[in-house]
Amino acid sequence: MANQIIFLMSFRVITEDLQNQLKSNLPQIRLILKQNPAMAYTKITEIGSGVGKKYGIKLVVNFPERGKITDLYRVGILPS
Repeated sequence: MANQIIFLMSFRVITEDLQNQLKSNLPQIRLILKQNPAMAYTKITEIGSGVGKKYGIKLVVNFPERGKITDLYRVGILPS
């Protein structure tokens, strides 16, 4: 039970950090997204990788459906 609580707290901290990093880079992501969605995806995955390194994990940001990268609200980059 204690391990589950620690895991959930860690998961929350990591996901909040990722979301904050994405939000702080949002103007750049939006600009890149308009010009080249593939480059925006690269930027987002680089941000995720950087956050993961801080916690000693491999963090992969994935968009399972093609075209979902343009919906920043739906993928959690922006609050709904």
